[in-house]
Amino acid sequence: MDKISFGIPGLDDSLFGGIPVGNLVLVSGSAGTGKSTLCMQFLVNNSNKGLRSLYISTEQKEKDLITQGKLYGWNMDDLIKSNQLRIVYVDIIKDSSFVDKIRDVIREFKPNLLVIDSLSTMSDFATLSDYSKNLVLKGASHAFGQGLSTVIPKPVFEKAIMKQLLSMFLAEIRNYNTTTLLTSEAPVNNEYSTFESASEFFVDGIISLKSRSVDDILSRTIEIRKMRYTKINGGVKAYELSDNGVTLPW
Repeated sequence: MDKISFGIPGLDDSLFGGIPVGNLVLVSGSAGTGKSTLCMQFLVNNSNKGLRSLYISTEQKEKDLITQGKLYGWNMDDLIKSNQLRIVYVDIIKDSSFVDKIRDVIREFKPNLLVIDSLSTMSDFATLSDYSKNLVLKGASHAFGQGLSTVIPKPVFEKAIMKQLLSMFLAEIRNYNTTTLLTSEAPVNNEYSTFESASEFFVDGIISLKSRSVDDILSRTIEIRKMRYTKINGGVKAYELSDNGVTLPW
């Protein structure tokens, strides 16, 4: 099976060459672990190899991501000008049609590689989207749907709707035949890798980033928890956020 490498020695070795083409991979971690950096590094390294790459952000605007990339020596301006890389900011707080916007830009750009940053933010506002409203309206048109919405407590009902929305959204992303990374915020001291734990069952791979501070020492670890269609060299490995981005010391 063909694979897409990260271009990061140590990490690619753990994946026996990289991510299988077409996989949906969840990149989870708490704030500051480098999820966005790892994902952008994946796109930049492969854009330089000629793969069209799309980064959809719900948290940072294009200019902010470009500025951040310069800290790691990434020349993203040239990649954007050559149409090898595109960065799109989607304001999901102000725009209830954000799912349609994401869909439209993927169809128009036709990327080989896709990053959606972040799934957690999307999940937080999923029930407010037009996508959600249409789903609820379809369910409410049936007696069974009406009964559920009145009998089940609202938080539980909204969580069920969110889970269904998430599964539908990821199924649609899979149909675009891209290799996709999805970032997600990780809870602390929890058996799941993400707050929207349902996402773990819909993806092909999970890469977990963690950081821990003891006194003045900050340690970072990365673990490939699963990856379909390839062997993996599992186990927790140390990584650093260096001047070149994410690196794994040898």
